[in-house]
Amino acid sequence: YLYIYVCIYVYIHIYTHIYIHIYAYIYTHTYIYTYIYTYIYTHIYTYIYTSIYVYIDVYMNVYMCVHIYTHTYIRIYVCIYMYICMCAYIHIYVYIYTYIYTYICVYIYINICAYIYIHTMVY
Repeated sequence: YLYIYVCIYVYIHIYTHIYIHIYAYIYTHTYIYTYIYTYIYTHIYTYIYTSIYVYIDVYMNVYMCVHIYTHTYIRIYVCIYMYICMCAYIHIYVYIYTYIYTYICVYIYINICAYIYIHTMVY
């Protein structure tokens, strides 16, 4: 009877020991699998994040280059336009001013001549 009891005890002990080992093995492997999955997921997420960051950075860099180029081009264009306009404006102004000045000089000259002529005629 004692022999049967010892056999059952040993059997249960061995079974429990095997069960604990299997459970520990499954648990450990599940934990490792979860860890690997988390690791891969994190790396993929980091890679995607880095890719988006690099893409945005490149896009912003290109945008800034185009913006600066366009801005510089527009600025040069505006400067040339303003220079041409100012030159034209100054030339027109000088021309009109010279014309008015010449007209006033001729007008005064004619008036003086007429004044002298009239007074000479009278005397």
